[in-house]
Parts: sequence; structure tokens; C-alpha cells
Amino acid sequence: MDRLDLGDLFADDGDGFNEEVEQTLGIDQVCSSTDWLRPSFAVWADNAEPVLLRSDAGFVALSLHELEDGRSVLLAPESMWGFGSPLLSRRPQELVGDLAEFLARASDWDLAVLPGLGQDSPLETALRNRLGERFRLFEGPDMTRCRVELHRYANGQTSKRRRELQRIKRRAADAGVVVSAPPVPVDRAATFDRILDIERRSWKGRQGSGLVEPVLQNFYRTMLEHLADDRIRVLFATVGTIDAAYILGHLRGTTYRGLQLSYDDEFAHLSLGSVLQTEEISRSIAAGLSLYDLGMDMPYKRHWATTSFTTRATIVVAN
Repeated sequence: MDRLDLGDLFADDGDGFNEEVEQTLGIDQVCSSTDWLRPSFAVWADNAEPVLLRSDAGFVALSLHELEDGRSVLLAPESMWGFGSPLLSRRPQELVGDLAEFLARASDWDLAVLPGLGQDSPLETALRNRLGERFRLFEGPDMTRCRVELHRYANGQTSKRRRELQRIKRRAADAGVVVSAPPVPVDRAATFDRILDIERRSWKGRQGSGLVEPVLQNFYRTMLEHLADDRIRVLFATVGTIDAAYILGHLRGTTYRGLQLSYDDEFAHLSLGSVLQTEEISRSIAAGLSLYDLGMDMPYKRHWATTSFTTRATIVVAN
């Protein structure tokens, strides 16, 4: 396998890499793309050695971390949630065979954690078949996302749920709530400042979590700085001159990926999270998108979801 550097990975907006992402089955394509990898390398893997590999069968994107106990671990660049797959290939048996040869020759790793693989997907099956012949494998943690199949959304909502959302929308309108997107071209710094201002006034911000936490703030700021205008999705809910809530998302292909949503505690009675989710789903349907990914499974997201998607990590132990 050929070694790449970060400049190779992000050249031409990662077109060659992202083409492989789009052809890989059983993965979270948004979180495996360079849009996600760029802030991941900048924030979570900034002190690690990039291990970027390319063969005729696809790509591998990992980072080598040195642990305090002296062991060396290969991780996906974004190892906080494990959403993305570090293996990208339309020919998974060949790619995993190439990876097995690389790992067998390399002597600078003790463990490898390969997340983001759909259960029993072609890639996970290839790992069991090809890596399992040469290394000890263990099943790692799962990660489930809630998703809305947009063509099923309208019929997937009960009449009671539709009436509830209509009441919420009318109540917000009566309170003077206006939903709008920032103008294009997007002023990224000003937009992110507006987002942070709302976050600080939210319940998350008051607890010191969410985007007020420096690492997460850096991750999303870096992502926003490098996303093309047509891939940035932000809506604000304002009441008079006050920014009361926001929803931040990312568009790639026909998928909208929700990233963060918060509202000012003072306006909690207006259910602005539901207002913004409803508006974003409506806009996504109107734009012809097929999938609305709500991210990590949480109870409130199940009210919106029509399906779920679970990936699993595989842990590889060096011989």
C-alpha cells in the first residue's frame, strides 16, 4: 500500500477519496468523508502520526497514538464517537487483504480499533475473513444513529404527532419567531459566533458542555471553515432581534447530517428545537434529499426517526 500525507488526502477537496467513500457499502458516508476527517485530524489526532494508505482497492485513514503505558494504538482520526469508517473500498476483500499485509509488516503498533462498520457489512465480513486469519479480533462498541427516510417521513408521523407539531409551529409564530438561514456566501466567523452565543445561553452551555467545551468548539469551527457554502446548513430562530435557537447541519450528496442544535433557556416554552427540526426536514424534502441523519441515538430523536443505522468497532491485536 502507498503512504499518503494529509496534503494528498485533502487535495482537490478530497475528490478521489470521497468518490471511494460514496461507493463503500455499510458505512456512514458523511462521517467517513474528508469533511469529517479534516477537523478530526486537527482536533483529536493533532498529536498523532497520520497513517494514510492507498491501494488499487481503496483507502485506509488511521492515526497512530502513543499511550501512557507505552503501547501504540491505531485509531480512526475521529475516535470520540466512532461514526466514520477508516476503511473505504468498493472491493473490501482486496482492501482488507492489503491492510493485513501492511499490518503484518509494520512493527510499531499493538492494537488497532476500526470503528464505523455496519454490522455484517461487506467490510466487516472482510475483516473477519482476512484479518481474522492473521490476528486476534475482538468485537468493540456499537454506535447507533437515528435517521429519517424522507420519502417515508409524512406517512411515518401519527395524526397525533402531526397535530402536536402544528400546534408548536402556530405557538412559535404567535410569539414572533422567525426562522431564517444566513445569506450566501456564508460569513463563517460571524455565523459561528451567533451559534456560540446561543449555546452559552442554553442548558448545555450553562453546564459547560456542548459547543462551549473547547475541543468540540474547535472541531465544529474547523469543519465550518472548510465546508463549501452548498454543504453548510444553518437555520436560526429569532424573536425580535434575539437569536433564540439554531440548528447546524452538513449536506453531502442527498444526505443531510444534523450536527448540533440548541436554544436559549428563556425560550424553552416555545419548543424551538422542534420548530427547527420540522423546518429543516421540510427544506430537505423540498430540495430532493433522501436521508436526514439525526446522529447519535437519543430518546427525543426517536420521535422523528423512521429507521436507525448501527455500526460496530472491530479491535485488532498485534501478534
